[in-house]
Amino acid sequence: FRTLADLFGAQPDDVREAVSGREDIAAKIALFSELVARTSQGRPSSPHCFHTPEDVINAVAADMLKRRCETLRVLFLGGDNRLLSDDILAEGSVSSLVFHPREIIRRALEVDASAMIMVHNHPSASPMPSAEDIRATQQTGHLSAALDIRLHDHLVISSQGWRSMRADGHVL
Repeated sequence: FRTLADLFGAQPDDVREAVSGREDIAAKIALFSELVARTSQGRPSSPHCFHTPEDVINAVAADMLKRRCETLRVLFLGGDNRLLSDDILAEGSVSSLVFHPREIIRRALEVDASAMIMVHNHPSASPMPSAEDIRATQQTGHLSAALDIRLHDHLVISSQGWRSMRADGHVL
């Protein structure tokens, strides 16, 4: 494994093979991976505040890369970009995810969010968003804007890297 993120995102069988079948070592790696994921979940580089897409990726990569199914996570933020809530709002299959903008907006209103950042993973593919990812993101952005909730970005993460839909021109 080239990086800790690669190690922590690896399948258990791959880790066992890399440690020559030593179950004790594989178990310790799995425990350490879980510990890192739990302690870094929802914690950007500056305390609970997101200024860049990299802050978001640093906060969620360990958890998102180990998930075997596509998962949508939404970080709901206050007016100062401080984290109000970090929620998993949808889980799909290994290669697809359907999410409903209505559920995202409902949760944003519940936590009184001023802004949000969507993140989802592609467990077995490149981080390029699909046409459906783009359509649902744009629909969510339009609905949230009508309620004065800003969609900062939708990030797609995979073992091959990550993409910002805002940087790619899909979030206005």
